[in-house]
Amino acid sequence: MEYNQQRNDNYKQQRNDGYRQNRREERFYNSNFSLDNACKDNKDLYDLLKNEEGLVETEDLLYISKELVGTKINEFEDICDDINTELLRGILSYGYENPSRPQSYGIKPIIEGKDLLLQSQSGSGKSGAFIIGAVQSIDLALKKPQVIIISPTGDLALQTHKLCSALTSFMKDFRISLTVGGVPRDQNIRELTDKNEMCQLIIATPGRLEDVLKSNKDISSSIKLLIIDEFDELLSGSFKEKMKEIYKLMSSNMQSCFFSATLTNEVLELSNRIMKNPLKILLKQEEMTLDGIQQTYINCENEDDKLLVIKDLVKTLEIEQFMIYGNTIDKIEYIFEELCNSSDYTERDIRIIHGQMEKEVRNEIIRDFKKGLFKCLISTDLLARGIDVPSLFLVINFDLPNDPSKYIHRIGRSGRFGKKGLSINLINTSINNDINKQTIIKTSFDCKIINFNDYYQNNLIK
Repeated sequence: MEYNQQRNDNYKQQRNDGYRQNRREERFYNSNFSLDNACKDNKDLYDLLKNEEGLVETEDLLYISKELVGTKINEFEDICDDINTELLRGILSYGYENPSRPQSYGIKPIIEGKDLLLQSQSGSGKSGAFIIGAVQSIDLALKKPQVIIISPTGDLALQTHKLCSALTSFMKDFRISLTVGGVPRDQNIRELTDKNEMCQLIIATPGRLEDVLKSNKDISSSIKLLIIDEFDELLSGSFKEKMKEIYKLMSSNMQSCFFSATLTNEVLELSNRIMKNPLKILLKQEEMTLDGIQQTYINCENEDDKLLVIKDLVKTLEIEQFMIYGNTIDKIEYIFEELCNSSDYTERDIRIIHGQMEKEVRNEIIRDFKKGLFKCLISTDLLARGIDVPSLFLVINFDLPNDPSKYIHRIGRSGRFGKKGLSINLINTSINNDINKQTIIKTSFDCKIINFNDYYQNNLIK
């Protein structure tokens, strides 16, 4: 496949929007992104953590706190002596056969009331670990909110809610509140205060949670456990202040458990201030790039080449479903329009999703994609986390993310739960930022990203 030599005159004539003339690239790329100001200390941070006193290496490719040595569970029946039989039935009915690596060490500390920091790859069962631990730790006789799980987005919270509902489907007296924007505020308050509707577990986003907690400060009085999913995002950036306000409303004796695929210095420092002697479970650095996902790249001369590559790839690989990531709404709309203008695609084959869409519309798109009703989903980092699509084999980075940590989350949409996956980075060789970004990613995660042609020849050509 000679991508850099391909040209399509008809395609280029359709470009009447003045893309190149107006230098739209300037809106799509961050000119300040460089090796100097990027989050390039991931590897150093990890080296610091793994050498921390009290951490030991296991055969499971994890570093764990010494206190966890000998606590590994090999079957869900061994979680604890008094495991809820209805919860166990839900776990097995859902299809969980044996605990994954984070589940084998991470569930028990939650049940035992210990603070926990768990970092492991996407698709490794982190959500199952904290849901099972949270549910088992709840006193079902107490009809009050006892546990909060916070997610950075409503979409991720909804997915957590669905998994939790499935795992607790046989627990008749167990109630969950989905406390997010899009759910009526009055309903959320009733679920947290009304004796007849009161829940035991809250799955929430920061904004709505802060709102309802401030409306009735008694809600937080019965909370004994706070779980933060994707804590690297929630404890930094725009979420940090909201999380501080939420913590102010909580008891100082509350248990805290943090879960994510990535770590940063800022987040680690903040978590050490919040948590009380937390136990740690860390995936080895060499495993950070995700088992079973082949990472590749294709050099392109410009944005036109990137589109031609995508068209050729889909024809050549005969892919069932795939995702394309762009960094901005403008960019993914541009990709969508150009692919729809191609004779090889129709709007029935492709959908677009971003944070400015109505929540109901986004939920419908995600639901249809999971059902396999269309082939390609083009997204911003809105869906870099928390979406599981069984038939998703390929992730294409039309743009590499400005934050290297998002790279792991993006490519982790493929290769879920041990399945094989493929990621392809489309590198615009005329823009130094593209080259710099891939260099930073390879350095940060100590990973190997090979030329796609090498992968193609070794794996696909008979």
